Amino acid sequence: MRKTETRYIVVVLLLLIIALSSGCAFKNMKPEEGAVTAGYESSDVIKVIGAKYIELIKGTELTVEEKLYLRTKIGPLLDKAADMQLKYNDAVIKWAKNNKQTGIVTPIPADVTAKQSDYTKTLGELMASWTSATTKTKGAK
Repeated sequence: MRKTETRYIVVVLLLLIIALSSGCAFKNMKPEEGAVTAGYESSDVIKVIGAKYIELIKGTELTVEEKLYLRTKIGPLLDKAADMQLKYNDAVIKWAKNNKQTGIVTPIPADVTAKQSDYTKTLGELMASWTSATTKTKGAK
């Protein structure tokens, strides 16, 4: 696998983790608006990385061994990240709707924080796995 592709994916994941963890990218928004925006933006990132994964699996650039590595190490983490992202978004949307309906901005609920933490951890695992893909695959250029 080409190092430039892997670096791109790793940098995007790192930026996403930082944005989700710090919230600084959303400081001019209401807390629930920032959380919803983070969820939707991260959904786009997961889709892009998933599309790259499928492209590599279906393509001819990688060897059978490299594809096996992607299927066993990256594929399950992509599925897990997508699942965590959906759970995070569901929790955030419920919280945002409640704030909008009541007109009262409540602090970030514990379940939203926990889901964000789980999601961020999974993204970190995915980032580490993509980083390893460069060193584990023979086709790294």
